[in-house]
Amino acid sequence: MLRPLLIGERADEPARVTEKLRQTTFWQGRGGSVEHAISGIDIALWDLMGKICNQPIGRLLGGLYRHRIKPYGSILFDEPGPLQEKLQRTVERGFKAIKLGWRPFGRRDSKTDELLVRTARDTVGPDIEIMVDAGGSEQFWPHGYKWALETAKMLASYGIVWFEEALPPDDIEGFIELRRHAPLRLPPAKC
Repeated sequence: MLRPLLIGERADEPARVTEKLRQTTFWQGRGGSVEHAISGIDIALWDLMGKICNQPIGRLLGGLYRHRIKPYGSILFDEPGPLQEKLQRTVERGFKAIKLGWRPFGRRDSKTDELLVRTARDTVGPDIEIMVDAGGSEQFWPHGYKWALETAKMLASYGIVWFEEALPPDDIEGFIELRRHAPLRLPPAKC
């Protein structure tokens, strides 16, 4: 579907080509496999642009703001015992920050959510940053603003750095309110 739109296009105009792909495939949806393919093409086009200009892509996208970054380990939530083991292995690999995501967090009840977060904090200690990705982009996400706000308060009490995907990506009004009232950072929604 995307190949005919790419043949003959310029590799040195990544933003324009990517926008053309998105606009032309609008009716196929703003997510899923089409958007994932476009994202991969966008990355490849920017990589080509960097090679053409003999410049780092960060400079091409607006400048280098940092010379060092803190990588984070990304693992899935699990039951408390296996979660502890995953966290310990991640810390042993040298990560100073860990993002935990998805099931069973947000899929049972608030007591389970807090147990998982408490387990994580107790396992890694106060010096490791923890971020939480609730997975609100999952189909049939059951929660809205009230759950997200109460969960954000609980997460903040454990020193969680940010709360990602607390709501479905299209709940713009919910995210606006959550940003106003949540006591921790919310990364930009993945729209």
